[in-house]
Amino acid sequence: MNGALDVVAERIRRQVEGDVLSIGLLARVFARGKSKSSLRRKLDREPGKYSVGGKLIQDGVGVRVALYFPDDVSIVEDLLKRKYEYLPDSSSIDNIDESTFNVVRRNLVFRMKQEDCMELDRGGFADVPLDTTFEVQLRSMLSEGWHEVEHDLRYKCKTHWHGHSDLNRALNGVFATLETSEWSMLKIFDDLALRHYRSGQWAAMAHARFRIRADAEMLTPMAQYFDGGNGASKALFRADRRLLFNKLSSYRIAMPVTISNFVFLWNHVVYKCPELASLAPSPIQDALSEIDDEVAA
Repeated sequence: MNGALDVVAERIRRQVEGDVLSIGLLARVFARGKSKSSLRRKLDREPGKYSVGGKLIQDGVGVRVALYFPDDVSIVEDLLKRKYEYLPDSSSIDNIDESTFNVVRRNLVFRMKQEDCMELDRGGFADVPLDTTFEVQLRSMLSEGWHEVEHDLRYKCKTHWHGHSDLNRALNGVFATLETSEWSMLKIFDDLALRHYRSGQWAAMAHARFRIRADAEMLTPMAQYFDGGNGASKALFRADRRLLFNKLSSYRIAMPVTISNFVFLWNHVVYKCPELASLAPSPIQDALSEIDDEVAA
């Protein structure tokens, strides 16, 4: 019975992966449809809780997005909320406790598209108490492995850990170490960007600063423009990274994600220098003009 769920899960996975990778973020996207036996166990565990016409199971399709950097999690959250019908009352987003290291859940629930609902109907799910939603878990890459170990070897067998509070604490300590390592990695790239800024290596600076999946190249006229000592390089170094990714994902811009194009986007929506804009190839200028058309509309 889970064949249709697998089809829908893979379709949604490809859509989400395309959304994330299209703006140049470094990520891995996974998905699964609950199996027939898993659905049956869930219903047997809580008899009477779920019923057709009543409360429905919401995690029949689950997607995990593992981001290489922790500050990309909020960017993808913003992106998905714009792309899909978000259900805040069904989602679980934990508040960060600044005094302790705890696992922070970011489980977002969205409504399936019409074609996915039709696939489930064709797959024989009309009489199953299964909601037409899918859940997306957002995690950073280093925490992904820890979550998998914790879920399979502690969460699913909690009784095995009773009376072993020292080992429970030690396992949580591993997560704390990973979280610290993630922020240390961010600091390394920030320092690398600063060194390239000071040495006038503009393409390398932008690549380290924005951390996108693209070759570290920059059009020669653009590099020469930044060599001019006009303050543009400092403004680019201080650019709001999250703002730029949000702009890139907000508009349907038909242009490849490259360092040069990312800089042209920054100039178009933030810096607004006509001289720098004139250096963009005609197809890129046309693509960026679509932003103005969408805003005007």
